[in-house]
Amino acid sequence: DRLSERTEQQGAMVVKATAENVDEAVRELPDANLRPEDLWSVHSQPVFPKPHKRDSDTWAAIRKITETGEKIGLNHFKPIRPLGCGDTGSVHLVELKDSGH
Repeated sequence: DRLSERTEQQGAMVVKATAENVDEAVRELPDANLRPEDLWSVHSQPVFPKPHKRDSDTWAAIRKITETGEKIGLNHFKPIRPLGCGDTGSVHLVELKDSGH
């Protein structure tokens, strides 16, 4: 009850292709040894305004917080309403607390 050589080769090709896909996917996963702070550090880099928006009220409100040396975090924002969601998360409209922006 042995498989034909052709069926065996096709099966081996499927296994190899699957292994390559899994290998590629696993390489994209974060390092399991990293602390949560380290995982999020990539997403916590400073953001700077475009030159034509630099003096807007919105950026002035953000500068007011960051000039004290404080980092902007979720605690600085008030959710207004959800805008949408997908496979990897959701998007919400927010404003800076106590700023109206």
